[in-house]
Amino acid sequence: QNLCKDFYDRLNGSKAKRTYKTAAYLANAGVGTTYPIACLERWFGPVLRESCFISLYMEDVACFKDMLVDLWQQNAPYREFDNLMRIAAYGIKKLHDSGCTHGDLGNQNVFFTKRAKDLPYEDAVFMDLNRARFGKPLTMAQRAKDLARVALPEGFLGAVKNKPIVVDGKIICPS
Repeated sequence: QNLCKDFYDRLNGSKAKRTYKTAAYLANAGVGTTYPIACLERWFGPVLRESCFISLYMEDVACFKDMLVDLWQQNAPYREFDNLMRIAAYGIKKLHDSGCTHGDLGNQNVFFTKRAKDLPYEDAVFMDLNRARFGKPLTMAQRAKDLARVALPEGFLGAVKNKPIVVDGKIICPS
């Protein structure tokens, strides 16, 4: 990497260090993430040669993006999509309520875990945390900006458009 990036990493921490700090913050706040073990960096003077984030291995995880595509391709019942969106929305709300913006909250960085092998997926887990910022309460505008990268497969939105959903006991009718 170039010297400007090395200077930035000296001031703000390498991607690995930023990921470690964010994962530790989220784990402490009870938000789903990989449990951080260590951050390793090798500097040669002012130059960052390599860095690595180490976390606990997570079994039985599924990617939000892949699950959405599977539901779309299988023409699954609306309730399955609705359930998946509720799990994601609840997890993202917990993330934002903790005072954290992800910074790259695409559906490829949201995963789902099971509490037991024979149960359905029920908890959202966030990956790729090196762009995240945390520590301050978020405004509604910050939350909305963070959500902007979450995308549905092409054609999916038309299939569910204008169907009412319930969030925190309130009916919301998108238009």
